[in-house]
Amino acid sequence: MIFSGRQHSLKQRGFTLLELLVVLLIIGIVVSMVTLSVGGNEARALRDEAQRLSALFDLAIQESVLNGLEMAVEVNEEGYEFLFYDGEEWVPVENVDALRSRQLPAGMLLLAEIEGQTASEDLFGETEPSQIWILSSGEVSPFSITLKLDEGPIYYQLHGDMMGGLKLEGPLDS
Repeated sequence: MIFSGRQHSLKQRGFTLLELLVVLLIIGIVVSMVTLSVGGNEARALRDEAQRLSALFDLAIQESVLNGLEMAVEVNEEGYEFLFYDGEEWVPVENVDALRSRQLPAGMLLLAEIEGQTASEDLFGETEPSQIWILSSGEVSPFSITLKLDEGPIYYQLHGDMMGGLKLEGPLDS
């Protein structure tokens, strides 16, 4: 059977396998980008805050040792503040911008256990701020700080030992 030119000039209908794979690849990339940008912002913010807290503790320990300062970190559920002893009273650190007072983003909580003790409540049911000591010798009050979201089981823990060693654990699931 001889094919006429007319039969060869008919347009092909449908897509090749390669064209379908390229379209699926493009759809997959777009969906993953949307998923990354929309979902998981809270978990990412929690991770970033835990890493920031660990880095700031490390910086405060170094500042204390290098400058011979007695320091403390005052923590409560909403945030934390670095203080130093000026010979008469505890005052906020102002000359190192990184060690300024910090408030946690909305939806996050900070729970501290210092030397085995959790924060206590005052007569009005409000939690008293707790202080973690950072001495100029490099010694630190042993502590465990849990940073978690109001909603959700994911949390991070920062542990500090007496010799100034820090260990960040997480994400953990309760």
